[in-house]
Amino acid sequence: LVELGTYCGYASILMGRAILESESNKLLEDDGDDGGGDDMDDMACHLITTEINREYAEIATEMITLCGMDDFITVTQISYDGHDTDLVRSVRESLKTTIGEDAKQQQIDFLFIDHDKDSYKSDLIKLESSGMICRGTKVVADNVLFAN
Repeated sequence: LVELGTYCGYASILMGRAILESESNKLLEDDGDDGGGDDMDDMACHLITTEINREYAEIATEMITLCGMDDFITVTQISYDGHDTDLVRSVRESLKTTIGEDAKQQQIDFLFIDHDKDSYKSDLIKLESSGMICRGTKVVADNVLFAN
């Protein structure tokens, strides 16, 4: 799971909680477990959220930590050189770090776009060209009406 645009981490935390709850319910159904084990460690899901503003990334990281979700959500700060961002490199590195080196695992299953509205299409194209977005990837975009 990848989110473009973290701000203070609110959407990341909400998505994270919903996913963890859903996965926890699946694990309980599959195992007949009473919830006392460490099955959440076996979950193959991780949320990577990107933010260009350093202060927002720090705030989001702190909020996610306070919610106890820092093992499940990673805030990745992307940089801007005046012309372009390092979005693709940052997302790819985060995927390698959190999920592994396997090329199949470096594909994005779900992309939530909620950052600079004018960059929605160009960033989607960059991620698609990189091979991280492919057939079957679910893409959700928020506030698309406000782009110029």
